[in-house]
Amino acid sequence: VVQTDGNAVIYTPSGGAPWFTNTVQTPITAQMQAAASWAKSQLGSTWSSHYGHYWSGWCEQFAEQAEGFKFTFGSALVDYQTEANAGRIHTDANPPVGALVFYGGGGGTGHVAVSIGNGQAIGTVGYLYDRYAIRQYPVTGYVSNYLGWAKPFGS
Repeated sequence: VVQTDGNAVIYTPSGGAPWFTNTVQTPITAQMQAAASWAKSQLGSTWSSHYGHYWSGWCEQFAEQAEGFKFTFGSALVDYQTEANAGRIHTDANPPVGALVFYGGGGGTGHVAVSIGNGQAIGTVGYLYDRYAIRQYPVTGYVSNYLGWAKPFGS
């Protein structure tokens, strides 16, 4: 089955047990590679010179700047819901380089980070008025309520 994002889902039998689902990912685009590289360059940064405020509490802006678009979604949760409604969310815990990684929580606005591959993501931490540095963390286990990942628009 080919999904709307171009990825294929392969259903395979497992000797009488329930069917397993395996997602075959499309190649990483230049946009996705650039997003991961930019996110890595921001590690340790607390201040967004582009937006003129501390990064804490502005995860959606961080992700959007990494992906090369601006002010598309009002929050990470709105971004996630848009992707979910379009059938582009993958729930495995191994997002490709440059994918957007979504979480619930975040004071009701959700959280989003940028995958750098190998089960790792880079993103903001904290809430508005905090002054925490951009961090690298595991896709699952560090931030609670993992929802899944999606390729950025245009990829």
